[in-house]
Amino acid sequence: MKNIFSTFFLFFFAWQLSAQSFSNDPETFRQQVLQFLEITNTQKSLKIAASFDESWSEQFNQGQKEKLIAIALEIKEKRFTKANYILLFEFIVGLPLVQKISTTQIDTILAISFSSLETLSKQEYTNFQKGLNEFIKSQNLYQSKFFISKSLDPIYSFDFVGEVPTLSAAEILANSNPVDENQLPETSQTTDLSENDNWPSDEESWDNDTNDDWPSDDEGWGNDTNDDWPSDEKSWDNDTDNTSQINSDPTTAREAVYNFEIDYVALQRAKYRPAVISGPSLHLDQTSLILSSQFDSLIINNVTGNHILKNRVFAGSSATMNWPKKHEKMARAKIKLGDFNFRLDRGDFWTPNATLIFPDLFTDSIPGTFRYKSKKNINQNTKAFPQFTSNKNNISLTFFDGKVQYKGGVQLKGNDLIGTAISKAPGELIILDGKGRKAIIKSEKFDFKDSVILTHNGEISIITNSDSLFHPGIAMRYDKRENRLTVWREKKYDVSPFYDTYHNILIGADQLIWPMDHDSINFKMTSGNGLLPATFESIDFFNFNRYEGLNGPYSFHPIGLSVFYAQKYGLTEFNEIELSSEYELDVRFIKGAMKMLSTYGFAIYDIKTGHVKLLPRAFLYYQAAAKRRDFDNVFISSKMATGFNASLSLDSMYLNINGIKKFWVTADYKGSITPINGKISIRENRKIIFNGGVTLGHFDYEGQNFQFDYDKFLINLNQIDSIDLRLTNSDGSFAQLSNHIEQTKGIIYLNMPNNRSGKEASEKYPYFVSDTDGLVYFDQPEILNGAYDSTIVFIVRPKKFDDIDNDSTENLIFPGSFNSGGIFPVFEDSLIIMEDQSLGFNHEIPEEGYNLYGTPAKTYETIRLSNDGIRGTGKIDFIHSHLFSDDFIYYSDSVTTDGYKGYIDPGQVKSLNFPQADL
Repeated sequence: MKNIFSTFFLFFFAWQLSAQSFSNDPETFRQQVLQFLEITNTQKSLKIAASFDESWSEQFNQGQKEKLIAIALEIKEKRFTKANYILLFEFIVGLPLVQKISTTQIDTILAISFSSLETLSKQEYTNFQKGLNEFIKSQNLYQSKFFISKSLDPIYSFDFVGEVPTLSAAEILANSNPVDENQLPETSQTTDLSENDNWPSDEESWDNDTNDDWPSDDEGWGNDTNDDWPSDEKSWDNDTDNTSQINSDPTTAREAVYNFEIDYVALQRAKYRPAVISGPSLHLDQTSLILSSQFDSLIINNVTGNHILKNRVFAGSSATMNWPKKHEKMARAKIKLGDFNFRLDRGDFWTPNATLIFPDLFTDSIPGTFRYKSKKNINQNTKAFPQFTSNKNNISLTFFDGKVQYKGGVQLKGNDLIGTAISKAPGELIILDGKGRKAIIKSEKFDFKDSVILTHNGEISIITNSDSLFHPGIAMRYDKRENRLTVWREKKYDVSPFYDTYHNILIGADQLIWPMDHDSINFKMTSGNGLLPATFESIDFFNFNRYEGLNGPYSFHPIGLSVFYAQKYGLTEFNEIELSSEYELDVRFIKGAMKMLSTYGFAIYDIKTGHVKLLPRAFLYYQAAAKRRDFDNVFISSKMATGFNASLSLDSMYLNINGIKKFWVTADYKGSITPINGKISIRENRKIIFNGGVTLGHFDYEGQNFQFDYDKFLINLNQIDSIDLRLTNSDGSFAQLSNHIEQTKGIIYLNMPNNRSGKEASEKYPYFVSDTDGLVYFDQPEILNGAYDSTIVFIVRPKKFDDIDNDSTENLIFPGSFNSGGIFPVFEDSLIIMEDQSLGFNHEIPEEGYNLYGTPAKTYETIRLSNDGIRGTGKIDFIHSHLFSDDFIYYSDSVTTDGYKGYIDPGQVKSLNFPQADL
């Protein structure tokens, strides 16, 4: 029963309080405040009550008391919450404790408090009260469990910016009704003092605020997200003019779209929103601010600015900052801040009005953007804040005793030095090898470590004399300790080749490695575990299947569309919007098509502006597909499970390639090269030196020091070890002859240099011209079971062989002389393809016959040479003997036969007489 009564009493008393207000009498007001604080009965209210009586009675004059009462009455009038009363009474207790505060200052603060009450919303006024009390109590601008903004020994003043209300405190007191001393201000049941308070609670972290409109960590150096189509930004550049087919005097008017550069510095400034100073403010002059969280802290010195109390924003006009000493490498850096502002209840801010002074790197001061964000980092050595990023890319730096030169933007990021700029203009890194050669890397961002420099999404040019190696999309690592440059193709550029201007080839390899203490650059295919080849193709290579494949998913061909437009208007550069307008196509399709051309090295495409620059390769493919342009078929594949696919000697400029099985040099795939040990060496403008084999038509050439001369489009066979002949079977397969031509040299003329594709038919090409005698031996086991040795040889005279890739064998005639090793005297004849698919002849013996084996014996009629050996028909005369046969078999030292007739003439040899006899 007692509990029920107590509950009823409290409810009734609370109802009574809700209908009451404060008295305008100072003494009655004092009693009512004490009663209010005791009934509220919280730790904070009781603490205020303990000091209120003394503060009210001894620290405020009559006018100040009247103004405080007016404020309390106006809080009631505006229906603010109980929390506002508590904050007011906390202010009354705390204000007199401020050291050296004068009566005039108190009057000013009270006037500002009253003006604020008249002009601010409930939330704004609550913010004002909390900010004011926090500063009075501890000179903190803001404090929570997670974050503190504190000023150190500030020179400060309070002000009210804006129109001051006309209603005075006296008018409020005059209009108020007398209140009985037992009446209390409007309240209700005991509530949390944080009611309607949007300051973070102890359980709530400022870092969870998602209303964060300041630039992201990476903004300012290139992270374009406005891209709704496949990515790959640009391909290799080539300024070679190869566009003779372009219409130079078009008659059709072009609706040109002119490109423009985006001013990212201006955009950055446009994102910045200066603070508007209005209402009650705390002006600080030449003070220091400490922004401190559970993770880190930042000290800002020489601060001049205003704490805008109604919204907890600090608006600074100037300040300086030393880079935090924990970031040792950047410890001597200093920042000057112009206009800046930040929310005091958050641990982040940024401003584009900053200047970097860092004598360790440069003498000039650098304008740019400063940003800070307190955040948890596991590894303090890689902490990302604070940051400063220069506006432009015009800062010159040198590293590693001048070996590395850099010009671009600069970003200080915690303890790291980054090369990037707000303008997004790429920086340029030059690495010198000390021998006149250099690597030039361009990228929007470089990471400078103690002994390593890294970049992604860059382009590289390696300059050797007047030539270069170029790639548009690479990642790069330079290690000072090893003096080693390593370059990788970025994933989105994994089909884009390195462009080699000295050799005029495109190198399709994943990795380039340059140990700069050595005179070689190595290429390696790292993907596929040796199953995927590195490729080396001529810049004039064309393949129709590849051209068809570049059609992609579109209803149009990207090459055809763009080149046709370029030729129509006599240009090589245009904007994507022009194509969209010309062909009435959705610009998204045009974007995708241009990106494909860029990826495969047919154009340079700027995805930001839509600018397209067609490269000569695009015109080559367009015209070659229409059979209006010559091209070649020089395409080399290299597979290596271990080791490098190729190495470029920087002294000789020889590009030595490994892991080659075979490659073709004619467009009809009839002329191929098979190098010994899979190795070739490429010289200037696609000249290829190799040992091994050349196959063309009926001929397989094997030898040393062969040279493929691209300019003349021929192969110099400087040392032919053997020429094997092969015949085409009825099923299309090839059969190789057992014997071959040896020890000669010659030239294969593949085609006219302006007809490498074979688009113009020729009955002459390809042809072979032998320069010296060749030898054909008959000591193979297939020939009469290996009965002969190398003393039996046919000497082939130099000759021109036309149309050697013709299927017919009629032209395969090799004139020369036959040396039988003493069986017969040497005689002239021509080797031909015999019926048993061997090299041989059918020789008609002169009427006077041939002596045999250097004796008076003679043979007549015919001699035949094939795999059956040396055979003859007719007769053999020896002294008085005569032997007739259709098949004499001649060995090196004897002749055998099964004759069909023979006889001996009567006569005398020395002292021996013999009669005529038939055999």
